[in-house]
Amino acid sequence: MFPNQIDFAFYRLLFECTVSGPLLFFTSRRGETIKGLIAREAKKIFPCRLNDPCETCRVENCDYVRFFRTDLTSSAFSYCIIPPLRPRSAYYHGEKFYFEIRLLGESAHFDYVLKYLAPAVEQGGLLQGIGGWYKDAERHFGRFKLNSIYSWRADTWDRIFSGSKGFTVNSSAPVSFQESYHTQNRKYHRISFYTPCCLKRQKQVLSEPSFDDILYFSAMRLRSVCGDQTMRLEGDIFDNPGPVSSHFSQVSQAKNSRYIIGEISVEVPEKTVPVLMAGSLCHIGKGVSQGYGGFFLAG
Repeated sequence: MFPNQIDFAFYRLLFECTVSGPLLFFTSRRGETIKGLIAREAKKIFPCRLNDPCETCRVENCDYVRFFRTDLTSSAFSYCIIPPLRPRSAYYHGEKFYFEIRLLGESAHFDYVLKYLAPAVEQGGLLQGIGGWYKDAERHFGRFKLNSIYSWRADTWDRIFSGSKGFTVNSSAPVSFQESYHTQNRKYHRISFYTPCCLKRQKQVLSEPSFDDILYFSAMRLRSVCGDQTMRLEGDIFDNPGPVSSHFSQVSQAKNSRYIIGEISVEVPEKTVPVLMAGSLCHIGKGVSQGYGGFFLAG
C-alpha cells in the first residue's frame, strides 16, 4: 500500500463537562478513569446482567465486549480517549473540563455516539461521578454534568449535543482521513508526544524510540484500524530520513511497561507524512484507548 492510498473513517468528539459537586479529583490515569466510567454506565445499556462476567456470557458479537474487553474478541473496536490535558488533578464546583473520544475505522458510526457514549457520559456524571476516593453520596464528590458534545470537521468544532436540548442533529457522517489529510500541505521538522507512550519491539520496551520506531508503530496501528493485518507499506518508506536528534524522559514505570514523553527532531520525509498523520490521529503503542501514545507533527 502506498501512503496516498491510506484512508479510513473517523469521528473526533469533544465532550465539555462542568463539575456539579464541590470537588472532582483525577488520578494520574485520567484516560483510564474516563474509560472506566463509560464502561460501567454503558453496561447498563447493553442487554447484560450487570454482575455476570463477560467470559460466561453467551451473547454473540456483543458491542460491549468489542469496546471494553478486547481480550475476548478478535475484532475489537478502534478508538482512543484523550483525557483532560491541563496539568492539574482537582477541579472545583462550576469549573469546566474537556476530554476527547475518537472513533476510528469500523467504530466510526454515529449510532454508537447516540446509543452508548453520550448516555454513558451523561448518566455516569450525574449518578456516579468520577473516582471512588470519597464515598459521600450526599455531597456529590466527583459528580459532573455533560454540557455539550462537539464534532470535528474541516478544522472546526460543531456542537451536536446540548445538555438542555439533547442532540441537535439526527445523524452526522464520519470524516474521511484522506480528505482531511489533503487539506494539509506543510513541511514538518519535529514529532512531539503530548501524552506518555509505551512502545515495545521484539518484547523490549524502548527507552528512546527512533524515527523508524514511530513510523513502524504508526503503520501497525493503521493495520489495526483498517482491520487488515496483511497491509504492507512500500519498502523504501523506511529509508533513512537524515539527521535525527531526540530527547525523552521517563514518566512512570511498572511491570513490562515504561511510559516516556519527549520529542524527535527530524526533517520528516514527505512520503512518510500520511502514515505518521494516521499514527498521530489514532495514537500508538500500549494503552491507546486510554489516551497514551498521542503525538503531533510540528513545523
